[in-house]
Amino acid sequence: MADIFRCMGKAARVALCALARHLRLRSDVFNHLLDDTPLPANEVSSSVLVATYAQTSLQNGKGAIGGGKPGMNGEVEKGLLTLISSDSPGLQVCDPNGRWYLADGGLVPGDMLLITGKALSHATAGLRPAASYRAAPEYLSGINNSGR
Repeated sequence: MADIFRCMGKAARVALCALARHLRLRSDVFNHLLDDTPLPANEVSSSVLVATYAQTSLQNGKGAIGGGKPGMNGEVEKGLLTLISSDSPGLQVCDPNGRWYLADGGLVPGDMLLITGKALSHATAGLRPAASYRAAPEYLSGINNSGR
């Protein structure tokens, strides 16, 4: 698990550097928000690695979360950014015009989807707004397992 955390941390730092350059900021502008000091064993960190597994299946031709009607509202991450790796499509992102589109439909193994969060929106004074996302109703029927 430590190798996965280290790899995801490096990927997140590269993504933040690329976002900074895209916004015409110094590439190290977000470094002061990150902690480069390795923590001792069993010490609490401000970073969170969440592993979630969602089984993709359809019920009577329609997707449902827990057998109910799929949620239509999106979620927004609190942190700087979230990296998502997906085995199959099922995640929608809302564009600035309020339209939802399938964001992970073209991903292949090894690809990552980057979702920007509220903290990044705040740090950039709104230049990079937080992304709203949700499980695509037509793809996802329920989350089987989640852990932190």
